[in-house]
Amino acid sequence: MSKGFIIVISVIVLGLVWLLFYPAVHHESPSPREPVYTGAIKTALMAYYNEYGSFPSGSNAQMERALTGDNKRKMFFLDWIHGRTNTAGELCDFWGTPYRVRIDGAIPSVTSAGPDKTMDTTDDVTSE
Repeated sequence: MSKGFIIVISVIVLGLVWLLFYPAVHHESPSPREPVYTGAIKTALMAYYNEYGSFPSGSNAQMERALTGDNKRKMFFLDWIHGRTNTAGELCDFWGTPYRVRIDGAIPSVTSAGPDKTMDTTDDVTSE
């Protein structure tokens, strides 16, 4: 193999490593995935509602347990990423802030506080 080929392969591998790990260590920029995560939690809440006729009740941590198999039928409604919960067992966003879950009638909403880690500011991400 030529040195040029090895350099090209090395640059490609380094680029791929950077793409994989950059979002995990760079916590200041907004996560384009946050709408996907809030939507996944909302979808899981709706699936739970369709199965049981009510939403899981209680705190964020109690809802997390109900959605991840701690329910009457041991059903998983949410396949959550390991490590995206805090020590209290709450579902957390990209920046480590617990999601706010509100249920208005039959429509849940899930909100991430965004990069500033403060709810009800302009950078919040809410499920649609």
